[in-house]
Amino acid sequence: MNRWMLLSLLMLSVAAWSSEQVRLSDYGIPDDLPDNVVSSMEQGLAYTMILNVDASEGDEHIHDVVYVVFEPNSEYGIDLYLKYDKTRTEISSEKRYRQLLNEAMKLQHRLITLGNRYDPNSVKLIEQTEQHTKLGYRYESYGLPQDIAFMRHLDAVATIEQGQLKRIELSNRQAFDHSFRRINDYRQSVEFFKNKSNQYIMSRRSLSFSGTHFSKPFKVSLEGEFISYRLANGQEVVLRPELSVDLNDQRFETVRVKLDRTFPIWGKEVRKRGYDLPMPFGVMFTYRRQSNFLDFTSFTINGSRAFEAIFDPEGSNGNIDTDAFTLRADMFVLPFLNVYGVVGKIKAKADLVIDTTKLGEILIPQGKLVIPLELNNTMAGLGAVSAVGYKNYFASLNVTYAISVTEEAGTNTTTWVMQPMVGYQFPDYRARVLLGAEYQDLSSSISGSLSSDFNYDIGIKSEKWAGVVGVHKEIGSQFETVLMYSKGQHRDAITWGFGYRF
Repeated sequence: MNRWMLLSLLMLSVAAWSSEQVRLSDYGIPDDLPDNVVSSMEQGLAYTMILNVDASEGDEHIHDVVYVVFEPNSEYGIDLYLKYDKTRTEISSEKRYRQLLNEAMKLQHRLITLGNRYDPNSVKLIEQTEQHTKLGYRYESYGLPQDIAFMRHLDAVATIEQGQLKRIELSNRQAFDHSFRRINDYRQSVEFFKNKSNQYIMSRRSLSFSGTHFSKPFKVSLEGEFISYRLANGQEVVLRPELSVDLNDQRFETVRVKLDRTFPIWGKEVRKRGYDLPMPFGVMFTYRRQSNFLDFTSFTINGSRAFEAIFDPEGSNGNIDTDAFTLRADMFVLPFLNVYGVVGKIKAKADLVIDTTKLGEILIPQGKLVIPLELNNTMAGLGAVSAVGYKNYFASLNVTYAISVTEEAGTNTTTWVMQPMVGYQFPDYRARVLLGAEYQDLSSSISGSLSSDFNYDIGIKSEKWAGVVGVHKEIGSQFETVLMYSKGQHRDAITWGFGYRF
């Protein structure tokens, strides 16, 4: 009996060991091929594809026919663009297609830095007959870029016929949310062929998905036929000669993301090395709430400090709460250097506590004079941000010089702000976390005039350094938001910004 039990356990162990050893390569499929299904650009070959697009939402329906052209080694790095015959059709939205192209290339830059997108341990044998073999696998639950994180909800089935991979089909196990849409049904099929170099290349790609968008039903269908490839040795391989056209003909209009930009300088060289660059120009609205404690050091009226015989600056201070609303315009001059200008309004509420001297106590028995103020300032400034990075780690230095003018009293104040930061970026989520410090150096005095014969200069002293923690998040390809909190011994602030890049 013990012998049979031992044999049974041995058989079970062998069976379990065998199931764990299923690999795509055991069936002639390269282990990295499922990654190509994530993006056609992953093949690393130049190609031309004809794409039929059908989409409906509510009562609206569009049908577009476009040619997709991919160049992996253009003078600007990877380049993806569309062509369409303007004599036959007008595409629904060039702006929307341009946006999709930009997002696709950004995704491709991120995919280059990742390992396997699918889970090799999920590969299993589904069915095997004399005619065909079917293998199943799944994509990683974590580690996928945010743009394609929905793929963790998909099951993949690879079909092999006569020893060669014919197609990989993807379908969803459950409904999921993506880009503000509820996807109830998702189907994708990618067909392959082997070239003379014994390399699997995509020949056809189709995708359909449907669901709801803000309670409206929608359906999208994409049918793509790869017309031709250009191999690494420059050889052109034509798959569908009947679909070949001269895309340089004048009747074809081009839709592409502008890559030949003046700024940033050296951007072309950086992009050719496989790095993605943000769009060169940007605007950002920022709100900052700050509480600050100031010490006074001197009181000068019309050039004389005689005022200090009554009021003692050493025992005087002020608590100031400010709300700053600013608009910043910036530009990347170099891939690692951004310059900007900023203008805005600052509303301040202050409680000034003015201490008196012994002589002053005769005039003011309570010994202290509390002056509440409400001030409105207009500010303008210039700044620059420089950054360096290694893999997902980075360090940056932000320097700003600003001048603010108090509208009620004509007071001028200058401020230097410096923020040395280190951080880590999460490319899958288009997010960065930041940790560092903020140096805020106010001018040593506040000067102004209440009338032609009353000029004042008040010496001030404030805490210069505070710690900073924050997060920066990209939203789509052109929007971004930032949230930062700084805390010092006598100063704390919270900053929120929302920006647009173009």
